[in-house]
Amino acid sequence: MAETYLYIYRNDRLGQVYVGIGENLSRIWEPHNRQAEALREEADTHVFVTDKPFPTRAAAETAESAAICAAAAAGATVLSDLADAPALTNIAKVKDSRYLAQAVHTADGSVDFTSFEKTAFVIASVDQLPGDLRPTLHGGRSADVFAQRASKYWPLGAAEKRRRAAQLAAGQPGETSPVRTVEQLVMVQKGTGTILGAWTLTAEQWRPTGGANEWEFLLDEPIGDLRGKHLDWNGYRVGTLVTWSTDLKAA
Repeated sequence: MAETYLYIYRNDRLGQVYVGIGENLSRIWEPHNRQAEALREEADTHVFVTDKPFPTRAAAETAESAAICAAAAAGATVLSDLADAPALTNIAKVKDSRYLAQAVHTADGSVDFTSFEKTAFVIASVDQLPGDLRPTLHGGRSADVFAQRASKYWPLGAAEKRRRAAQLAAGQPGETSPVRTVEQLVMVQKGTGTILGAWTLTAEQWRPTGGANEWEFLLDEPIGDLRGKHLDWNGYRVGTLVTWSTDLKAA
């Protein structure tokens, strides 16, 4: 019998929760019903998953039923795939459970996009992470699990041309090392706006690794106080792959 995880999408502002089970942690980020997916993508939705799988699917189903039953006493709407439970209610105080951990680390507070300078932002879905990294996305894990996805691969050819132009404008065309234009990288979860990780960049910033859209950011040190916070885009249009801080947009 297959081991099975139980996971929850919880949004206190909306008063909604979704309870699900799956035989692997990637199930958390895979397609669900429309309401569940919409809830998962809300900026203030927290995603929780049992630290260890249940030994059998039947055991996980029992826990799922218990979670939904407990939710019915808490007063918030539960979104469920169960035909006989389309509108039950939410679990209270799920953060305090010794059985659950946050699937993606979140922290209190929000950071304004306009407060950043010399910063590149990359947008990533958790389901784009390499398969062997998905099971390690618990809140207590190191930001290192996100570094591989954050660093590559990105379309940075146009940014490199702007960088070379800045070097010419500075009168340094013969320099072997281009001028520094970007100092840090921030990776943001698609939909929720959660900062998955942030790093300073080396002086080289990035390098090509293959085709026109295959460039790699060169990460230096993690910026721990940003990880887990919500990024407020403040009305700015977000690129589908790479977005630049306002000072670089204006350059």
